[in-house]
Amino acid sequence: MNSLRADSVAVTVVTHNSQSYIRSCLESVLSQEHPACEVAVVDNDSRDGTLDAVMPFRDRVHIITNSFNAGFAGAQNQAIAATRSDWVLTLNPDTQLEPDFLSELLRAAQPDDRTGTVCGKLRSLHPDLSRPSEPVLDSTGILFSDELRHFDRGWGESDRGQFDRTEYVFGSTGAAAL
Repeated sequence: MNSLRADSVAVTVVTHNSQSYIRSCLESVLSQEHPACEVAVVDNDSRDGTLDAVMPFRDRVHIITNSFNAGFAGAQNQAIAATRSDWVLTLNPDTQLEPDFLSELLRAAQPDDRTGTVCGKLRSLHPDLSRPSEPVLDSTGILFSDELRHFDRGWGESDRGQFDRTEYVFGSTGAAAL
């Protein structure tokens, strides 16, 4: 079994009127056991104070400001182009990572050099970012049905450990994809 590689990881976050979420997201990113080498935030013309919330992180985060809303994909492409790491973790600003999130994703990618995308288990939060008393899944990867419809595996289910082992899925949600 191979040991965990010391891969470099960039974390990219796209914001648009995300003031109430971005601080906790960046705090969780900057508290990872496997530190992100680069963190890039692209703001899509927020009007709610998002940039004020990001500014305290400016010495550790590359901030790109757009004077228009370039959309999620366009702004993620901007952020990715501003990084040079081996891996990129795309995040939504309302995500909070467990401290071992990056380490676990890299460990899952390790056995197969052909791995291109890795996702973790996403759990839903309340709008105030508190955790529900019973964990509820948002996504554990994207699957396709026999009719070729895609869906988030586990969405809305109680997390009882049913998706705790490493498995192949078709893809991962952009909310948190390595």
